[in-house]
Amino acid sequence: MDREDAESFVKELDAWHDMIGRQKEQLPELSEMLDRTIHDRREADEEMLSNAESLRNSIRAQEECMQRLRDALSLQMRFLSERSNGRRMGFRIETNQRQSRLRDEVRNVEKRYFELKSILMNYVWSVTWRR
Repeated sequence: MDREDAESFVKELDAWHDMIGRQKEQLPELSEMLDRTIHDRREADEEMLSNAESLRNSIRAQEECMQRLRDALSLQMRFLSERSNGRRMGFRIETNQRQSRLRDEVRNVEKRYFELKSILMNYVWSVTWRR
């Protein structure tokens, strides 16, 4: 792996880090929307409250997952930055494998984020229109 490859990986990591960060910043807003929706209901039944609590737990789990991923991205970025300090790095299969695993993890976290957001929005819509 040469310096250009390492720089390409660092740019990729930086873009993922920013994307996950922006998505993570939206989670408290989604949680607040959920809380407002339940609070605005005059009569919240047992099922509605149970579903809301399940969604809150999913939001917390997603936040934790995103933080672990951002930490892993930072670790890989630091590793690449230390290794590419102006000299050729030599081919490292482990580096490529780590980057590939991170790509897969980013895709999975992003997919779970959009699924969670979709489920939450559908839930808010259904509760709002049940009045």
